[in-house]
Amino acid sequence: EVNQTDLNRRYEIKMTKMFKGFSALGNASDIRFVDTPALESVCGYLHRSQNRSEEFLVAGNLRDGHLQINTCSFVAPWSSLSTAQRRGFTKTYAAGCEGCTVFTCSSI
Repeated sequence: EVNQTDLNRRYEIKMTKMFKGFSALGNASDIRFVDTPALESVCGYLHRSQNRSEEFLVAGNLRDGHLQINTCSFVAPWSSLSTAQRRGFTKTYAAGCEGCTVFTCSSI
């Protein structure tokens, strides 16, 4: 965690690969920070891993070049993904994105 205000928490990250969102990133060369609401009670994400070298897959929203996540975002250690999930993120899912419409599911 880099800093926290009453409203937001910011984590510093080292992005090693980006699978989607290149057009949303615009002129920014990479993403160095992930922002989330400060409190879990308002869907803020709390990163519990203390292993700074562990790789994570983070699926969030890019807004004005800033990556935003919350408790509904998909955040998982890369090593915990199945072979099918890894293949999906690196190859399969991108192929079907032209006609996709993604809807937020708040009933879970």
